[in-house]
Amino acid sequence: MIDPSLPLQAAIYQALITAGVSNVYATVPVGTSLPWTVIGDDQVLAAFEAAEMYDCFTQIHVFGRKPDHKVQAGLVMTALRDPIEIDGFGIVEHGFEDSKNIDEKDNQIGHVVLTFRYLLQPI
Repeated sequence: MIDPSLPLQAAIYQALITAGVSNVYATVPVGTSLPWTVIGDDQVLAAFEAAEMYDCFTQIHVFGRKPDHKVQAGLVMTALRDPIEIDGFGIVEHGFEDSKNIDEKDNQIGHVVLTFRYLLQPI
């Protein structure tokens, strides 16, 4: 069994940077200006018992001043619309699953959680 989460995270990072998404991190450094895009929350499931395939759900968190955070979230959605290159894996299916808008406590910062699904097979 191969864990696809790290190569998937690296591929998503590269796709977002290539698309011009600002401040993409796994852990945001202290003092970083908004907007931030954070990759890292993921879930990997065995897709089928008969074949080595993985159903991967990746959440990407976008933070920014309201309503600019939604512009950044749109860039993320556009960047991940097409298939990405994942080291060691082929993509069988991929797509946007859902998004959730969250108001932060100060009511000035918006937070969008975007979920993407990738059905992967080792190559």
